[in-house]
Amino acid sequence: MPASMFPEVSVFCPNGGPPNHSVSEPAMNQANCSTVSRSNHSRRRIWFLAANLGFTVCVLVSHGALGQTRPSTLPDPTNAMMRTYNPQGATLVLTVLSENGTRLDRQAVVKLTNLSTQKVMWQTTTKGAEATFVDLPVVRYDVDVSAVGYLTGNKEISGLGALNTYRVEITLQRDPNSIDLSAPTVSQMPKKARNETLRGIAALTSGNFKEAQKRLDVAYKIYPDSADLNFLLGYMALQQKQVEPAKNYLERAATLDPHNARTLILLGRLYLQREDYAAARTTLEHAVIADPQDGTAHAFLAEAYFRQLDFDKALQHAQIALDKSKTGPVRRNSCLGRHWRI
Repeated sequence: MPASMFPEVSVFCPNGGPPNHSVSEPAMNQANCSTVSRSNHSRRRIWFLAANLGFTVCVLVSHGALGQTRPSTLPDPTNAMMRTYNPQGATLVLTVLSENGTRLDRQAVVKLTNLSTQKVMWQTTTKGAEATFVDLPVVRYDVDVSAVGYLTGNKEISGLGALNTYRVEITLQRDPNSIDLSAPTVSQMPKKARNETLRGIAALTSGNFKEAQKRLDVAYKIYPDSADLNFLLGYMALQQKQVEPAKNYLERAATLDPHNARTLILLGRLYLQREDYAAARTTLEHAVIADPQDGTAHAFLAEAYFRQLDFDKALQHAQIALDKSKTGPVRRNSCLGRHWRI
């Protein structure tokens, strides 16, 4: 059989041997190697290296492609449209409601604690007031839900089964010490200021202070004489422990709207914090006049009287605060509560 029918192969010497040779298969069988030209040898060597390199690249690309197309076993819990799950454990879908039975109008933070291991998981609710936990071990759980302006809600969950989805509702109650973050005069603002104010309030009620600050600052530049904007910016400053700017905004808000009880209450609280008890007393007396039914105003006024050693008036307003509260003292950490156990 002619030698040309057998392919030539290149033989390489990895340990530094003599130059490579190309040999035919018959010649290899006869152990009689013949030397080929240097040009043929170079071409054969380049072809062999290129073939091996191509195979390596092909393997790597195939491996990478498999890695990229590998499907995820867990859903995106923030995707409200996704309702199909494929976990190994249980799936818990928690819906947060307000006290009137509707879905909460702001973002809430959900803390889920595994009572067997004490492992803690966190989720924030979606726009639909839902939080989803997947692939949960079948044990008992403790759920805490918190949101701006509401008391923290708690519920224990048990009886979960593997590969099942459970829907649980938890209702939050308004915090009687919380501040009303609405803007009653927003309709009187220029359009852009109104829109930025509403966006700022939405961010504020969801606890996004950075976004709220940005929106309210824009609105304030357009309409600085808004009592609502001054109040909201004062509240924001207090939340960030910026006492002096908060005082300036709230005093400006009280000047623009001297009969606004929520502004007077917050300003009175600030004076109490600064231990300016005379200013606190005057401001909170005006708050009680502006809204006699507000138990929180009476509670803070009682503290102002107590700090000035006017115990009769302190006891009087503390009793009013108790009468107007359905669940006990309006302000549980007041000095009156500590000293008089109310």
